[in-house]
Amino acid sequence: MAQQLSPKKYIQTKARSLPIYKAYVNKDWEEGKMAQVIVMRRHVNGNITAGVYLVDLLCLGVKDTMFIFNETQAEIEERFGDEFKSMFEEVDYNLAHNIVYAGHDFAMDYEIKPHADFAVTKFVLEEDNDEIPLIEVEVGTDDKPHLMVAQAGQYSDALAKLKKIAGEGNYYYTIGSELDDEDEEEDEEFGFDDGDEDEEEGDEDETEGDDDSDDSFYDMDEFDMGEITPLQAQFIYADDLMDEERVEQRVANEVLTIQTEVALRTLKEIDPSYFEHAEKEKDIDLEFLQNENYASGVTVEQAEAVITVQEQLVKFYEGGGAEKDPEASTKLLLKMLQENSDNPTIVANIFENGLFIEEKVLTEPGKAYLVQLSDEYPLAQLTLALSAFIKDEETAPYESIYNSQNLAGAFADKNDLAEADISTYSLLQTLVKLRQGDLRLAVYYYYLAAETEVFNWLLPVVQTAMMDAIASVVKDSSFYEGDEDDEQTGEEDTDDDSTNDDNEPTLRIV
Repeated sequence: MAQQLSPKKYIQTKARSLPIYKAYVNKDWEEGKMAQVIVMRRHVNGNITAGVYLVDLLCLGVKDTMFIFNETQAEIEERFGDEFKSMFEEVDYNLAHNIVYAGHDFAMDYEIKPHADFAVTKFVLEEDNDEIPLIEVEVGTDDKPHLMVAQAGQYSDALAKLKKIAGEGNYYYTIGSELDDEDEEEDEEFGFDDGDEDEEEGDEDETEGDDDSDDSFYDMDEFDMGEITPLQAQFIYADDLMDEERVEQRVANEVLTIQTEVALRTLKEIDPSYFEHAEKEKDIDLEFLQNENYASGVTVEQAEAVITVQEQLVKFYEGGGAEKDPEASTKLLLKMLQENSDNPTIVANIFENGLFIEEKVLTEPGKAYLVQLSDEYPLAQLTLALSAFIKDEETAPYESIYNSQNLAGAFADKNDLAEADISTYSLLQTLVKLRQGDLRLAVYYYYLAAETEVFNWLLPVVQTAMMDAIASVVKDSSFYEGDEDDEQTGEEDTDDDSTNDDNEPTLRIV
């Protein structure tokens, strides 16, 4: 349940729907040209989500950034400490916005990209458009970029870009500034990483293409344990995915996700046409989404209740509650189910959890609640349809969903479909298309579900079915270890490999 929507995903998709609460900047930002900007948004329950930005107005732009997610007022005050009020001043949001983007845009003029995490934290800010009043913020020195470093060699990549784009005589370069020491103190205070040259170069690679970084791949270790989703698995280096020792160290759901991605990349090597989906085949376009609150019909208050439940579960498991009492987690989930019986997102998730662990004490009341909610919420119908399909139960009530051309067609009376709706529908259609033998559309729907990054307890069922279908194609293609394709991997054909004639394919990856 805690993985229903990650903090990063929440910020990227929903933070702008929260009202701006307060904005702060360090009092000496104009004099020092180094701005520490904090923008806070307030949830319905009074908690705070904030973006923190270290902005070098002289040259480097958004040097570092981080987010604070859904913390109480007390936690926020404890985080920033007693000296906060003496160091910072509250400012109008428009000024805070202009400071961040003045530094950002000035740096981008010289192709100096912001810190990688700005891809997330920029969504705490309002969209940078004409609706934000323009406030002049002085950048550079004499309108020229001014790179200040503690020692020679630091930020060499930025220096190279200044030489290339600004040209000699059109920028300043200072070595031995005290500014860097001040930056380190600010970094330590607010929990930033050390912004040295090596990290900046790493961030340069990660931010290539900003949000459209389809050509960027990542080391598996860059993802925290339990963080690898089907979407993220698509951007992990092939060598990492094939490293059995490293894969085995991940949690169980990640291992299955990685294995599925391996199978899909193998399928792509055999026949790329499985992944070539014409625009007319795209039954659901993610841009169709209208509702920012999880699912159709869900209110802001219901969305906030989901976060509250997630936090309670995290605290329960991190506190060892399940270890002290093996039945305690089921009891807690049942209590949450009963207390939130009118919330389709929570009911659907706990019901799916019950199916996954085969716990009738959760599935029986969960199903009853979903039936009651099904007239109002598409997610309730979709969850029931998915369950019926998997368990081979009575499917007649859901045939219109199974046979629909797209989600909008299945729920023509709804114009506020959201990510949880698309995720559940796509997983269902993946299974439907696999049963129909249409692997191409099954692949499409699997990746469409991945785009939403909405956690579903029944994802392993879909992944297992997908891998079985791909294994059949791989087997029929004679795509085995030991064939002439071995020269692509640099491996020699051995007698052991050549004896692998028992029709058991070995999946490979590109």
